[in-house]
Amino acid sequence: MERPFFIRVRSRDTITILDVKGSITGTWALDLKARLQNIQEEGIQRLIINFREVDSIDSIGMMALNMAVMGGLKICAVHLPSHDLEMILKQVGLIVYASENLALETLRGGPP
Repeated sequence: MERPFFIRVRSRDTITILDVKGSITGTWALDLKARLQNIQEEGIQRLIINFREVDSIDSIGMMALNMAVMGGLKICAVHLPSHDLEMILKQVGLIVYASENLALETLRGGPP
């Protein structure tokens, strides 16, 4: 059974972080797309998405992430539950890090 979809927005310093939970599929993928569009409209350019509790992602979810990257949003992915998801996210242009702290350091301009 698919878990409910949920996005929690938080920030550390000037970096916005989305904690995503559930499956990024169908209407939930469209919800993520809308959230990413709102983030871009707010002028946010650097984002971390925590995928620790993501069960799956479909082509709509991939499209939403790709559109955000193509629109200039720099997205770092952290806490991926599987190697397959890591490969998929790298294909759409996300930068994948093992931890939130490493992603934060990079987005702040520190060493990659």
